[in-house]
Amino acid sequence: FAVLVHALLAFPRGRLGSRSSRLLVLIAYVDVLVLQAVAVLFDPLTRWHSAHPRNIALIDSHASLATVLEEIEAAVAIGVVVAVAAVLIRRTRLKTALARRQLFPVLVGGVFALLAFAIGLAFAPISSDAAVVGIGLGLLASIALPASFLFMLLKGRLSRAAVGELLVELREGAEAPGLEDALRRALGDPSLQLARR
Repeated sequence: FAVLVHALLAFPRGRLGSRSSRLLVLIAYVDVLVLQAVAVLFDPLTRWHSAHPRNIALIDSHASLATVLEEIEAAVAIGVVVAVAAVLIRRTRLKTALARRQLFPVLVGGVFALLAFAIGLAFAPISSDAAVVGIGLGLLASIALPASFLFMLLKGRLSRAAVGELLVELREGAEAPGLEDALRRALGDPSLQLARR
């Protein structure tokens, strides 16, 4: 969960650009590492009727305390998901229409994965099966993210190749009306309009 929050907030530049992004990432790491670790110390793993192994990290058996800590962890995770979605929506709105179309698959897939993780964490104190389904969906969506990113990169490379073809076409002396159509084709943006003086 925390690694996905970090990756989405650092996307596409590769680094966290603002204090709010760094704070969200810190909260996500503390949530899944510290709260979960403390909950494990008190969780006898007897809430569900299943063949869980013995908890070797158990200090003292307090199932209710472990449940409360896991519910706090889930609430914080859901809050982080909402905040990350708000940050990503705000960033995306500032982009051009073409950039929004390119970023859309990665951002939507990432938010879906975060939401699935948060739902899995929320259901963990209630049902181990529901937790496995939610966290499993989050993992599957996370695995699909590199494919979305690769698709975005390939599309960008193909756009650059189209721009190269456009430059060759311009060298041959394209007319002004044909230039606008050529730019639309090269950039993959049918709404593109050239500003004229």
